[in-house]
Amino acid sequence: MKSKLVGFLVGAVIGALIFGSFALAAGIEFRQLSAEFRDIIIEIDDVPIEPKDVNGKVVEPFIVDGTTYVPARAIAEALGKAVSWVPETNTVVIADPSEDVTEEEVPLAEDAEVDADADLGEDVETE
Repeated sequence: MKSKLVGFLVGAVIGALIFGSFALAAGIEFRQLSAEFRDIIIEIDDVPIEPKDVNGKVVEPFIVDGTTYVPARAIAEALGKAVSWVPETNTVVIADPSEDVTEEEVPLAEDAEVDADADLGEDVETE
């Protein structure tokens, strides 16, 4: 009787661990993608930039299903913006460098990208 109880408890603990692992991974979706690398050149105001991650490693833009993806950090920093990552909400924050960065924000991971074909709305004149 005692061995059956121990077996039941061990099974219950293992089951909880397995189902708990699935619950943790439930918010993450994995997909296989086919990406085209074509030596894409990024120019800002007719000046080519070499996109790099937070560690200075060159990050190459690529195309998936007709959409071009470029590294957010490289584009934002070339435009004079600061970039951070909020892991709790999976949010890329691009802001003026003078704005305060909260404690929750950390540097953007090197594998984060921005959809270069995204509709950013109408142009707005600035003074």
